[in-house]
Amino acid sequence: MPLLPQNAGGGSHDTLVHCPRPVADPEARVLLMHHAGGSHREYRSWVQHFPTRWEVWVASRRTGAPTVGGETVTRFCHRLADALAPLGDRPLALFGHSMGALVCYELAHVMRRQGLPNPVWLGVSAHSGPQQLPSGPARRPPTSEDLRAMTAELGGLQQSILGNDALWALIEPALRSDIDMIATWTPEPRPRLGTPITAFCGEFDNLAGPRAVRAWEACTEGFLGVRTHIGGHFYFRNAVESLIDQMVNDIRLCLRRGR
Repeated sequence: MPLLPQNAGGGSHDTLVHCPRPVADPEARVLLMHHAGGSHREYRSWVQHFPTRWEVWVASRRTGAPTVGGETVTRFCHRLADALAPLGDRPLALFGHSMGALVCYELAHVMRRQGLPNPVWLGVSAHSGPQQLPSGPARRPPTSEDLRAMTAELGGLQQSILGNDALWALIEPALRSDIDMIATWTPEPRPRLGTPITAFCGEFDNLAGPRAVRAWEACTEGFLGVRTHIGGHFYFRNAVESLIDQMVNDIRLCLRRGR
């Protein structure tokens, strides 16, 4: 197992990327990136469902140090790429949900520009792609109540939390920071990724349903299709095992192809 940089670790929760279950001489590695306002904690339980010879890493903007105000998607991805550089001795697959999908997409481009090994596979979940981002003048930042309403509509938090002012005050800064990071990002024109992409979604997601996520096909030379699950924006909470089975099957396909 390679030496880890200062901002990567094994069991620490204060690092940019960390590995809940280190594997000696892994066959492959998978990086999971959370949604806006989320953290790596939601994905730690996923580790048990991956092959035992695969090493699963989780990324988070919720590190021990305060999130840098005004951080751009590209700057965050440069930090991620630096943290992942020592792990390039094994094939690396990326998976991101919602905001995490955009982060992993940009990360793949940053890794390519830095001369790092290309990810073997990219899984994008519950997002309609970078070409669907709004352009033009910056929009008015959402009010606190706007954020609550949006979060409630997407099913991101329980109503008991959304209705509790004290709990909301703890959650809102992280959610706003992530949304601001995405809202200020305008991806530059770039070539299609050589990395194959699979798009995942909930059948009833009004934000990024089956038709919307197919837009990712324009971002890669090897689109592997859309995988649809019952549910809305956070469909995976009731479909973790079936989702990971699909992820593993597509990653194995790409490994066999030698990409």
